[in-house]
Formats: sequence, structure tokens, C-alpha cells
Amino acid sequence: MWIPRWVGEGFARLYSSFSRGIFGFGDVCRTLGVTPTRGHVLLTALRRSGTLIDFRRGRPRLYRLLDPRSFMLIAGGVANRPANIQGEYVQLVYDVLRVLRSSWSLTSLVVYGSVARRSAGPLSDVDLLVVSDEFSGSLASRIDKLLEVERDADIQSELSLLRMHGIHAKLAFYPLRREEVGRLPLLLLDLVYDAAVVLDDGFMQGFIPRLRSRLELVGAKRYMLPRGLWYWDLGPRAAELWHPWTHS
Repeated sequence: MWIPRWVGEGFARLYSSFSRGIFGFGDVCRTLGVTPTRGHVLLTALRRSGTLIDFRRGRPRLYRLLDPRSFMLIAGGVANRPANIQGEYVQLVYDVLRVLRSSWSLTSLVVYGSVARRSAGPLSDVDLLVVSDEFSGSLASRIDKLLEVERDADIQSELSLLRMHGIHAKLAFYPLRREEVGRLPLLLLDLVYDAAVVLDDGFMQGFIPRLRSRLELVGAKRYMLPRGLWYWDLGPRAAELWHPWTHS
């Protein structure tokens, strides 16, 4: 991934001033000594490069910069930068990815639920599907192990920053091995339309379209309800969803 020099210089100056903090448009213009027009041009370029996070889209709009270590994962092709992760949680997700990669060989990391639908509220969980064939033991023991990431200083700092902005985020892990994904736990239906695949070796990016196709094949339908809720009617052929996936 190539970034024009002037964009990189703008990023460096802003990161030197704000680091992982939150800032507004006026802060950009004052810090860089540029006109509003030039400020908008730079923010647009930073957003396109994946280095700018729209932290809050209300008025006034708030921004922050993606941590350089996180951006290097994206620029190096290790991680993706899905557009549908709600802005307030983007940095937290990449902090979690960085810490998990230091301890586990990951197949996939997928954000789902309200954060991937961009509808999370102040008390919403950050739902994370983690796929690794290194997992063993019970689901509960795996979750307990993964929650140890909260001891990381950057994650503690990030959770504290979010609380300062009224967001009381909790990490909610769902750790599975590859073959367990193939058994189709019902929770995976939440990924059919709203998944944000942050890291993947191709496994989940292949699995999700196949699951969507199989749901369509058996006549399953998702019905939307008020307040962003929904339910699935799997229909009379629901048992076919659990037929061996090798025959899909």
C-alpha cells in the first residue's frame, strides 16, 4: 500500500500532536496551519488510506488516527480494513488483533453483532469470532484465556478512553476451531449479512458466502423487526443446513 508523501507527512504531524487521542476538524487546521479546504482534502486522503478513523459522525464530527502498528498490519497485507466496523471501536479491534497474534496462530478474526452493523450503543459488547486450530478445552476455558488480552496496556488504555466518551465496551469472544465452524453453531447466522472480516486466511471469506447460499437453498428467511432486531425462519428444510459442508 503506497501513501503519497504529503499524506504521510500530514499523518505524522497529526499523530505527533494527538497520538491515539480524539480531535476535531478545527484541531486539524490549527495544528497543520492549513485552510479548511486543505484540511478537508487531507482528511479525505487519510480516510482513503485507512489511517483515519471517523470516531463519531455526529456534530461536531470527531476523528482519530489508527495506531501505526495497526496500520502496518493492514499495509503489510496481514489484516483487512473493513468499512463496516463502527468508528468508536476500530482501534480496539486492531489492538485485540495485535495481542492475539502474539499468542495464537489465528485463522480468522471476525467482528459481528452491533459493532459490525454500526448500531452499537454505549453498553454494547464487541462481538468477536476467533478461529484457531490451536484452541483446546471447553468453550468457557477458551474465553477465559482470550479475555487475558485485557491485561495489555494499550487495550486497558483504549477501554479507558472509550469510557471517557461514554462507551462501556466489553469484549465478547466466540473461539472456535475450523471443524467447529463447520458444525454451524446457530450464532454464526449473525455473520451472514453483517460480518467484518478483519483477519482471514480465506477460510471465513469462503464459509460465509457458502452459508448464505445454503440458507437461500433451503428457503430460510431473515425477518427484520424494529430497533434493528430480526429473527430467522429456517423453514421445514432447516435440517439440510447441517448436512456435510463438503457436499455444498
